[in-house]
Amino acid sequence: MIIIEQLALELDLFFDDPHSETTTLSITLPFHQRPFSTPLLPDEGVYWYNGRAAFRAVGLGVAWSATLSGEARFQQARHHFEQLQSHWSHIDPEASGHSPRLFFQYAFSEQDPMSNEWQGFSNTLLRLPRLQLINTKGDQLITLSHPIDGTPPNEILAQWEDDLATLQKLLNGEHQNSAPQTLTPLHSREQHLPALQQAIDTIRQGGIEKVVWGTAQPFQLSQPLPLLPALRGLEQRNRRGVQLFFSERGKKWFAAPPEQLLRKEEQQIETEALAGTLPRGNSSEQEQQLEEHLLNDPKLQHEHQLVSDFIQQQLQHHCTTLEASAPPTIHKLENIQHLLTPIRGQLSPGSNLFELIEALHQSPAICGTPKPTSLKWLQQHHNSHRGYYCGGAGWITPQGDGEIYVLLRCAMVEEDCATLYAGAGIVNGSSAEEEQREIALKIQGMVNTLTDTTA
Repeated sequence: MIIIEQLALELDLFFDDPHSETTTLSITLPFHQRPFSTPLLPDEGVYWYNGRAAFRAVGLGVAWSATLSGEARFQQARHHFEQLQSHWSHIDPEASGHSPRLFFQYAFSEQDPMSNEWQGFSNTLLRLPRLQLINTKGDQLITLSHPIDGTPPNEILAQWEDDLATLQKLLNGEHQNSAPQTLTPLHSREQHLPALQQAIDTIRQGGIEKVVWGTAQPFQLSQPLPLLPALRGLEQRNRRGVQLFFSERGKKWFAAPPEQLLRKEEQQIETEALAGTLPRGNSSEQEQQLEEHLLNDPKLQHEHQLVSDFIQQQLQHHCTTLEASAPPTIHKLENIQHLLTPIRGQLSPGSNLFELIEALHQSPAICGTPKPTSLKWLQQHHNSHRGYYCGGAGWITPQGDGEIYVLLRCAMVEEDCATLYAGAGIVNGSSAEEEQREIALKIQGMVNTLTDTTA
């Protein structure tokens, strides 16, 4: 295999004159052996797709990682990242200009013990895959990474050869449609009505302006659920969408997040407020009526403005200029639609990705407002430990740029069950029954995605 020969040559050159401070080595090469143009779902690894950016990545194994939790998790992640930066050698012999990615994922709550279906997952994880294949706007590059800890070059090369063989199996895998799948709910979808009503009563009493109730709906599977047809079908229906998948210890986590937490590129930041939800119409006339309702309903407009105001207030401390599009537009998904406000800013010197994530996380879109009061209410009502649902995930370059999404529209799939996640924002004027219907609509959208066998 030519790529193995290239890797062997670069390893020999590196170890002939090693960098004394290097603890992690990465080598990037062009990859022309097979087009990476459809989802790849490794047994242990990560897959990321952003259609709007024409970006696709798959990662196998772990060359370096940092596991974190607690109130200082984002500051600790920054510290570990900077430590890696200072001891990381990246070889790019073809001068591709390509940077490898680290993948970052974190739970909604810094105190979440990650129990029940989340057992075995880290609260917060920053990792560099041992192998990553990236297709960006048609250019394909592969990066192999490994710790330099006294491991002989021949052992590093043997590990990379095994990883490349695993990648080839994924790329060569035949696409088969799955048999019709049945998902049977394991408890009533109306079980959260009392909690939703409690939230409404609390808001009426004052002190909390909004609170977001999150739900986890377990389903029994009629047979093991292959996710590959579901992701392929979702991509075909939404070419500009985002998909995230990772698998650990036999558990598969999938998300199709509609909301970007942030994108940082040098001194520019992009984010968006996404809040205020209605279903899609069954006809063009009904769709137009719902659009007008979404754009003019005071309750929905208020719910959206809370999120937009929070983001702008938080970013004022990190930006020299800030601009929010007005009025909000409509962001349409398959069975629901939201109000959307894009927000862009020029970052102040010294701003870094991790402090921006910390500033924007637990926004009114996923927690409530005021944040301290609404979060305390969720903790008191045992609704703050959500695992990765309402957390975030994305990628980070060695230069500290990156793209992070809020983990919504997601599911955990195991051998004989799947847990689907959805929530609703409660404000003054909310109805428990209407919010429950919104949750059910979001859950049904995920059921439709997971049972799609047409791709």
